[in-house]
Amino acid sequence: MLGNPKWFKRRKYSGWGLSPSTWQGWVYIGILLCSIFSIFLATTWLKLPVPYQIGILLCVLIFIVIDCLDIAIRIDKDERETTHEAFAERNAAWIMVVILGVGIMFQSTNSLLQGILYVDPFMVTALLGGVITKGISNWYYIDK
Repeated sequence: MLGNPKWFKRRKYSGWGLSPSTWQGWVYIGILLCSIFSIFLATTWLKLPVPYQIGILLCVLIFIVIDCLDIAIRIDKDERETTHEAFAERNAAWIMVVILGVGIMFQSTNSLLQGILYVDPFMVTALLGGVITKGISNWYYIDK
């Protein structure tokens, strides 16, 4: 799309995303930030209704996320980096599953002590989504 993968490197030690490795990458990030800020100012200056402002900014942010994902997918990685990234993703996923499980148990216990049963549906959906995704992935990769 717009960004070049040669301008970036994958972020190794601070989560997910891209880190600029050349001056072009820094310019690209600056242009993205300036475009978000400019669109925000323009929609405010034109006195557009708030839902339109949110919609326009959301469209721009979706475009930026898609472009960044495209760059991240096209960054060259050797086999060792791919393996390390897979292990890191697996470990992060397990920690997230444990934290979601503890959160669900805490919420259900706390709400039962108050005489009702309530668990945040987003936490349950995230956990079930992970289980379903793992099942589909295992089914897909079984013969590969």
